Amino acid sequence: MYQQQHAALKQAFKDMSAEREQAFTMLGERKEMDAQRVHEMRQMQLLKGNTFAGTAFISYGAFWMGWFMLEFLSKIDHSLPVSLTGKTLWCALWGILTAGFFVVTLRKNFGLMFIFSTLTVTFFLLAGGVYNPNSQKAAGYVGFACGSSAIYTALAMLYQDELGITLPGIGPVHFI
Repeated sequence: MYQQQHAALKQAFKDMSAEREQAFTMLGERKEMDAQRVHEMRQMQLLKGNTFAGTAFISYGAFWMGWFMLEFLSKIDHSLPVSLTGKTLWCALWGILTAGFFVVTLRKNFGLMFIFSTLTVTFFLLAGGVYNPNSQKAAGYVGFACGSSAIYTALAMLYQDELGITLPGIGPVHFI
């Protein structure tokens, strides 16, 4: 199966026009730069002693690179089997990882707890959304709440670190 996919991918690149080939090459270089940037952010967090943030940066960077490849390969060659089950399992796997990160946030703060709890729910709704449009729509709403809370939490943590101002939801918690 792998050999067939590899051959199909090679053939697709052969069949591309020069302009498309250049565009895909530039896109690949862009993804390589993104990977390097994620690695650098992780290194900075680890140097600061923040293992949680470093691990989260590299993990979700890997998620987006993997998701891109999954979508890219399904668009470039429609004969490649990217099944609905594969997308469901991909989202469910990331939901499980995110649930593990959520457990760590039980010793961080409410802002991070809210982000990782809603992100966990979002991943599982996305897994169901592969088969059910209502689940996908719900994932959009929960994902929006997650993103909004991530912006608030990032600003609140910045205010606390740089200005000494503690906003609600950022104080330390110790549930475990």
